[in-house]
Amino acid sequence: MEETLEARTISANGVCPAFAHTRRQLFNMYHERYLSECERLSDEASAKDGAAFKMMPFECSSNGMSGTFGWAKIKARLLKLHESLRAEIETWRRQGAEQTRLLRASHDASVNSCVHYLLQQEERIKREIPEGASIGADPANACVWTATLFGPPDSPWDGGMFTVEMVFPPDFPDAPPAVRFTTPLFHPQINGQGVPYLRCLVMWTYAEPKERTIATVMRQLVGLFAHDPSPEPATHINPAAAALHFSRSEEERKESKRRVKRCVQRSMDM
Repeated sequence: MEETLEARTISANGVCPAFAHTRRQLFNMYHERYLSECERLSDEASAKDGAAFKMMPFECSSNGMSGTFGWAKIKARLLKLHESLRAEIETWRRQGAEQTRLLRASHDASVNSCVHYLLQQEERIKREIPEGASIGADPANACVWTATLFGPPDSPWDGGMFTVEMVFPPDFPDAPPAVRFTTPLFHPQINGQGVPYLRCLVMWTYAEPKERTIATVMRQLVGLFAHDPSPEPATHINPAAAALHFSRSEEERKESKRRVKRCVQRSMDM
């Protein structure tokens, strides 16, 4: 009961902390899809910037929604929000480096619990991660970890070596890390900036404490390559990759496989 009540606590800006974490993760995953939808819809003749909303059959003058389309403003807002989130992650990175420096200087009392937790748990975390992956902290920054995933044998990703960066917030493990592939990939569940769709990150604050772990993140990352992409449209944060992979056209599915193969080849050259 106490944990439930704590999770429902409303912050000063009126947003439940648990929802704020979920919202941050979802926006980072979906923002490219939002932008592409803005581009697509703004090309429609009836919905160009400045065009008036069309009255729907169920509307009338007293209950209709008047206004005009403003795609340029929406796109600017989306870009600004994304820039703010990236800046927040960079703040975590800077704080982590400073906190690690303080710890190295033996000023333990000045170091937040996240840094202590990550350093104390590093060896155990390395033992818990699934086969086909490795992970470790940056020696100069306990809040930045790098993982390497190896393409599973007999899969389209066989032979590939893919790098992931995790940046941890000061309130980890209560809040989830920011996760991003630094290796370019063409996958329905990884967007163009390398952010993967991971259910554990979306549901982090609602999960049991034992599931809020780096090992859980690693298992789902490995699963992106060990299993076929989910057919669930909500997980397709790379629409171009999803369109080819799930296409009814044999030629387009072959093109998807060619793109994956090129990703594998490039990963070995990096």
